[in-house]
Amino acid sequence: MPVHAGDSNAALERVGDIVDELSHPLFIIANDDDRHRPEVRMVIERLAALIKANSGLLCGETGG
Repeated sequence: MPVHAGDSNAALERVGDIVDELSHPLFIIANDDDRHRPEVRMVIERLAALIKANSGLLCGETGG
């Protein structure tokens, strides 16, 4: 179960450490022809900001 889902549920308790081997980098992929379009660029930038702002939660470093 993703830590951000389990940590946000008070009925669940984390009993082990995060398994580093299951961690991986996250990439935002966009078509090269479309990635410079203003509306696509806006989505990419907002998605990146959302992930960055919530990185502690998504990585299990902070509770939900």
